[in-house]
Amino acid sequence: MKNTLKNSRILWCSLMLFCLLTACTSDDATTTPTEPTNEDVSTDDDTSSGNITYFLVGDTNTGGAIPIGCEQFAIPQATDTEITDTPRDIRTGLEALFSAESGDLTNFWTGTTITELTLPAGGLRLQLIGGYAPTGVCADAAAEAQLLLIVFSNEQLQQAFITLNGRNMKQVFDASGLVEAGATYTREDVPAAP
Repeated sequence: MKNTLKNSRILWCSLMLFCLLTACTSDDATTTPTEPTNEDVSTDDDTSSGNITYFLVGDTNTGGAIPIGCEQFAIPQATDTEITDTPRDIRTGLEALFSAESGDLTNFWTGTTITELTLPAGGLRLQLIGGYAPTGVCADAAAEAQLLLIVFSNEQLQQAFITLNGRNMKQVFDASGLVEAGATYTREDVPAAP
């Protein structure tokens, strides 16, 4: 009787783990690159003014800089593209970051490519390849902040699942090993302006 109960529990746990893993790696993971649509993220009637911004990293607190730890700051860089308050702004901001010449500032993401950017109900799904390889606590925090500040620039977006070279980016940047495979970023993960 004990072995049957134990085997039932093992089978049940295995089944639950399989369901969890299958849900996290459903056929969405193999979706071909697509352009985001505006259907899944509602926008207000008013559009923000100004140009789309991306962030480089520096150690000087200039106007509008956001502290990101290790005495580093995310320094805003405006593009030539006006904000539309649509999901396209996220792609434009990321592509500007990935191709930016950094000069005296740091860009951890040069050479990165977007393979998927979609907005399923309630969040963003972003797949990246190339570019950044984790190098240490301070650099990792700065690199993560660069992306999250752009991704969550759309005020309607509440969560984002981001992969880097096929791995959950939240797990890649986590040193504790406690982040689950399906973990998503939320607004609470974004560095706040002072």
